[in-house]
Amino acid sequence: MDHFLFDASFVYLNQSIHTKTELLTALGTQMETSRCATSGYTRALLQREQEHPTGIPFQPTGVAIPHSDETFIVKSKISLLTLRRPIYYEQMGTTSTFIPVSVIFLLGIKNDQAARKTVLTLLEKIQNRHFLSTIRSLSSPYEASQYLNKHVQNL
Repeated sequence: MDHFLFDASFVYLNQSIHTKTELLTALGTQMETSRCATSGYTRALLQREQEHPTGIPFQPTGVAIPHSDETFIVKSKISLLTLRRPIYYEQMGTTSTFIPVSVIFLLGIKNDQAARKTVLTLLEKIQNRHFLSTIRSLSSPYEASQYLNKHVQNL
């Protein structure tokens, strides 16, 4: 892997988004327009999330880790979006239990060993209350991408 998975241009802090569809459309479109994903990625992302929700209840906030089939991914990236106010998101493994989510990591990952290792590290880190509180307190996309590359991607 010859690039950072976390890039300031894929970080959106303290956003006002009201629905999961609005959230996924915005993040998916960014992946497509930046040419990190091919056309159709956003549609596939919405479909996958409808069938297999990715909301996870953690403290101090719920986290969602939406993703889609890797065939749409041209260049691996992970987007971070934090919300000013949580949205209700289906809990992973259900389609009827809703949890408040205010931290979202969109995983745009190719079949790449180093990228997959980073995702596993991220999944481990988000279980830590201090890590999530720190993510919520970061003040700029640059600061957030630097923090994540240091603590998750280990570069």
